[in-house]
Amino acid sequence: MESDVSSMKCVSRLRRLRRAGDVDLNDLEAAFGELEETARTEMRAESNGKRKVRLSRSLGLRYVGQGYEITTPISRHLTRRSFAVAISAFHKRHQALYRHAAPDDPMEVVSILVTAIVRLAPRQLLDEMPNGKAGPAPVHEVIRSVAQRD
Repeated sequence: MESDVSSMKCVSRLRRLRRAGDVDLNDLEAAFGELEETARTEMRAESNGKRKVRLSRSLGLRYVGQGYEITTPISRHLTRRSFAVAISAFHKRHQALYRHAAPDDPMEVVSILVTAIVRLAPRQLLDEMPNGKAGPAPVHEVIRSVAQRD
């Protein structure tokens, strides 16, 4: 029953500023792999290793010169095509949010994100809370940033 399930969510972020046209997919895959392994290990520990960890990937993208980024999902199967699909999704999302898109303008990858989710029964979530009391929301969210590395 869906109402008997809560989630614990962890978002791991690696700041990495690169022009979209200069992104090396092998380096990007390696960065995603490291973030995923860390997230998977931490979430298994948080859930006492009893639950499956679901992972998803995103990129923080922006046009060069902008001060904000848009988090855009990307396939876990990283290819030139999936990267292009993410870029296209960014343009569409930018258009929807700001009524403007500039597909011919240069873009930057600002951050690499991995979201890890573990589904928990409410009692297990309560047991995981530091004070043993239920929080205000059914999702326990932790956002971790990882230092940029080159």
